[in-house]
Amino acid sequence: MLSLVSVAVADRWAVTAGLTETARTVAVLAANVGSLGALWIAQFVILDRVLFRARPDRRSGPRTMRSISL
Repeated sequence: MLSLVSVAVADRWAVTAGLTETARTVAVLAANVGSLGALWIAQFVILDRVLFRARPDRRSGPRTMRSISL
């Protein structure tokens, strides 16, 4: 949705600004890439902070070193 809206706004702006077809295409593509990039960054931040956050160790008592025997 964000990409669709940003492309529509960029296209309308480019038409009212009187840009050439090439400049208009560049403006629309920049809006598309920019909106998708912003969504990718937001997704990364959300996943990093919520899904993959470091959780404290919930075991009770102090941690001790145990030897591994084979």
